[in-house]
Amino acid sequence: MTMVMGMKKATRDDKSEVKAVKFSSDSKVLATASYENTVRLWDIATGALLQTIDREDINLSLLQNR
Repeated sequence: MTMVMGMKKATRDDKSEVKAVKFSSDSKVLATASYENTVRLWDIATGALLQTIDREDINLSLLQNR
C-alpha cells in the first residue's frame, strides 16, 4: 500500500477500496466511503483519521460526487 496525504491507499482487490469522497463545506474534513460499508472522516490539514463509521445501513449514494 502507498500513502496519500497520510492516508493508506487501498489496492483494487481490497474491500476498503474507496467508492466515493466528499469534502465538508469548510473543506477541512474529507469523508471517504468504501465498499466495506465504512465511512472514514479525515482531517485535511494533517491527514489524520478523525472517525470511522462502520454500519451495515450506510447509504453510500449520499456521499457520491454529483
